[in-house]
Amino acid sequence: MRRCALALMLIAPLWTMQARAEYAPHGQSRELSINVNGSERWTTVYQPPGYNANAPVVLLLHGGTQSMRKIFGRNAGGMRQWLAIADREKFLLLIPNATNVETGDAKGDKQNWNDLRPANAIGKTAADDVEFLMRLLDWARDRYHYDAKRVFVTGSSNGGMMTMRLLIEKPQRFAAAAAIIASLPTSGANKPAAGPRVPLMLMNGTLDPLVQWRGGMIRGERGETMPIEANLQWWREVNGVASARPRLDTLPDQDPDDGCRVYRTTWLPDVPAGAPVVFYRLEGGGHSLPSIAHELPAGPMVRRLIGPTCRDVEGAELVWDFFKHYGAPR
Repeated sequence: MRRCALALMLIAPLWTMQARAEYAPHGQSRELSINVNGSERWTTVYQPPGYNANAPVVLLLHGGTQSMRKIFGRNAGGMRQWLAIADREKFLLLIPNATNVETGDAKGDKQNWNDLRPANAIGKTAADDVEFLMRLLDWARDRYHYDAKRVFVTGSSNGGMMTMRLLIEKPQRFAAAAAIIASLPTSGANKPAAGPRVPLMLMNGTLDPLVQWRGGMIRGERGETMPIEANLQWWREVNGVASARPRLDTLPDQDPDDGCRVYRTTWLPDVPAGAPVVFYRLEGGGHSLPSIAHELPAGPMVRRLIGPTCRDVEGAELVWDFFKHYGAPR
């Protein structure tokens, strides 16, 4: 018995190390620029091995003060899982770069998206990011011939807020979307024009110190956001599921030590042009994409900045499952 117990003690740390090892992508990654109304804008294009025309494309938007490089850096957390998913599922991955608020630089590593927050919010840029992202999708379609009926967009934090802006202003371009640890500004937003809606996945942590569950000012005077439940109701009304009966699921507690539980609520449309809304509540989770396999920097300073990290689910995998299930051509 003692020998067996010792074997288990040795195996458990080895499994943990393997589960959280950084993934080594197998595809081809290129940094490229395109001209948008006389300005040079940058993107990373990740093409997995075995990519073929008519595959899906995922537009992956980094968070505020991040970049197309930093989201895949060492200890960058769950965003790195997108490289593994692209390799496995053979879709094109576009990782565009936003601009620097102070300098306007479009290639750097401290970038912000021009989301729907008011102009006086710290971190707000004036770049025409909607035009940039639409031009990027057009450019990539001509060059890589992806399936225009399976265009997906997702982002976290500032990238999640930019995802919401795209759904409001350009919903016809997307088959499904996922906005992570994000919320609309309290200054409001116009509902998209009449027409078919976009399946939407939302994910928020109850202990997020930045995009707070109760709403309010983002730390650093970066603008006020709606309470999470108000933001969820806004999107349910847009997608025609405001009166739909919810389906509730509790996901397995994969890491009992992380202090987090994951609950999923699904609303299916009850109007002809509606679309599903799926909401993940990270009870005890903070301002990060949940991940089992990928580490974030540890330490009390990071915890104060972003709150606790949920390790019960692989967040990017949940997003991809949502895209596959609800984003098929209709």
